[in-house]
Amino acid sequence: MLSFVVMSREEFRRAITAKIRAASAVLRSEWDPVGGDAIPDLPADEYESYAPSVVGLIERGADDAEIADLLAAIAAQQMGVTSPSPERCLDVARRVRVAVSAASGRVT
Repeated sequence: MLSFVVMSREEFRRAITAKIRAASAVLRSEWDPVGGDAIPDLPADEYESYAPSVVGLIERGADDAEIADLLAAIAAQQMGVTSPSPERCLDVARRVRVAVSAASGRVT
């Protein structure tokens, strides 16, 4: 049985914002391919621009491997840095999924 929740535009915006913030926090603390801890003035929102793509994949039902592949591609192609290992990207993908799920109040 399918059930649908109807949200107002404002509720939807808040829900998406919460998911993006949750994903961004994990990307900053767990993924961090540029080594932000070694860069004192790295902005706290350094990876926020990548979070919507990650959340979009989760919302479309992508598995952790697809999310890990995206993270590796972002690091290599957009940032020009060596990607964290595939295992680390997979672990981060799992952590992002948990954080987004917690932010949305549902399992993804």
